[in-house]
Amino acid sequence: QLRKLEAIQAEFIEAAATNPKKASIKNRDFHFALLDIAQLPRVESIVENMWTLMGPLLSVFHSTMPPRQIAGKEHKHYDVLTALRARDPVAAREAIQADIEWGRVLVAWVEAQSRAPAGKDAGAQRLG
Repeated sequence: QLRKLEAIQAEFIEAAATNPKKASIKNRDFHFALLDIAQLPRVESIVENMWTLMGPLLSVFHSTMPPRQIAGKEHKHYDVLTALRARDPVAAREAIQADIEWGRVLVAWVEAQSRAPAGKDAGAQRLG
């Protein structure tokens, strides 16, 4: 299962630099593989509903993010993988929480988009 997560992460990082749509899909794959490993079907169902609503937005978000922000070695998924390799549940929980907290970048991007004049991509300008 860990190898599967590592493979998905490698595909995500590769896609992040060149194919934002694929990166968005691989990000989703990573999170759902993690939920599958955790065997939390109720949480998975909730996240599935959220992802259905957020998926299109996340796809656009990934296309506007500078690749270095999502393809770098400091990406939060690496901390999750490190904790899982070490079989450290506390570190895994903290890494997952940090990945979720990174969502504040998405929130800032959405807020910038709502303030931008029509036709302007404020998120890419502010986050680049």
